Amino acid sequence: MTTPPPPPTPAGPDATLGHVLVIGGTGMLRAAALHLSRRADVVTVLARTASRLASLQRDALPRRIETVALDWHDAAAVGEAVVGSSRRDGPIGLAVAWVHSSACGVPAAVAAALSATSPGCRLFLVVGSREDAEQPVKRGWHDQLSAAPGIVYRRVRLGRHGGPSGRWLTDDEISRGVVDAVSADARDALVGDAW
Repeated sequence: MTTPPPPPTPAGPDATLGHVLVIGGTGMLRAAALHLSRRADVVTVLARTASRLASLQRDALPRRIETVALDWHDAAAVGEAVVGSSRRDGPIGLAVAWVHSSACGVPAAVAAALSATSPGCRLFLVVGSREDAEQPVKRGWHDQLSAAPGIVYRRVRLGRHGGPSGRWLTDDEISRGVVDAVSADARDALVGDAW
């Protein structure tokens, strides 16, 4: 699997991201999690499948990736995992989250846990580019997280390659776009073309 090229670092090549959290980092965000592990002291990845988490850890060596397998639909468990991670490895400075719309309470639980344990954390929520029009749940997440105290909310919208009639983005294109959005600290980034 190809990993995205390293982004420019305004603080210099030796700058570290400290503790990074990635939710859903074994699928389309896998390359992003591996890339971020090269710049972080530790990356904690929350995902559903233990075998995919173990594979991610092996591919990250010698870098440190901590993993937690859990059900994304259990907002309380996700919030507890975020709190436990920050207690174990220190405050989280950056969080990247891909959450299915069926896990409607998770973004608020993540924001609350980060606010309590890691004030000032930048939280990048990855969503489809049409969520405002077609997914009121995700539009509600945007409104909730924009007003959440103690975090710096950012949004990364996923489009298509070539617009409405084009193809879906590949996992590598998505990871590269997310890494670029994090590097630029983009408030509202679009990866690919709107559709």
